[in-house]
Amino acid sequence: LGFTSTLERPSVIDLFAGCGGLSLGLEQAGFIPVYVNELDPHALESYRQNRMHLPTGPGFYDQFHSRSIKELTADDGSTLQRLKTALQEKWNIENGQVDLVVGGPPCQGFSGIGYRRSYAVEKRQLPSNHLFQDMAYVVAQLRPKIFLFENVRGLRTARWTDGGEKGEIWREI
Repeated sequence: LGFTSTLERPSVIDLFAGCGGLSLGLEQAGFIPVYVNELDPHALESYRQNRMHLPTGPGFYDQFHSRSIKELTADDGSTLQRLKTALQEKWNIENGQVDLVVGGPPCQGFSGIGYRRSYAVEKRQLPSNHLFQDMAYVVAQLRPKIFLFENVRGLRTARWTDGGEKGEIWREI
């Protein structure tokens, strides 16, 4: 990848991280997580506890994390700007120099397994089905060298409404 930070390893920002399975594989491939976003406090704590050995050090994710991606996409942009400033100050990672942003926005609304929604409510009405927009915004603002969007197979054929066109959600994403 050719990185320019002081980390001497490629950097990754993990959005919708869960307990960190994707980050673990990336760490084994040589990446180092520099920011994590996870809504569930128990999953975030597992993520943090399993990374005490990293060069970022214990207590690192107390500062370099957010719970809700909505914190990063807030209208005033202050949290995202603080993240950009912190990455620059801590590791000399300028905007556009993050090596990789990864994320798997919640997929329950699109999954064929564990399909969790009321049939009285259309998919378009469920806020969690639109979190891909927040990920796209963060990617556009950080301008990483690479991004990875992970989701479920059913996303490619999902419809916003019963009468919708097969695959319309995928095309929108």
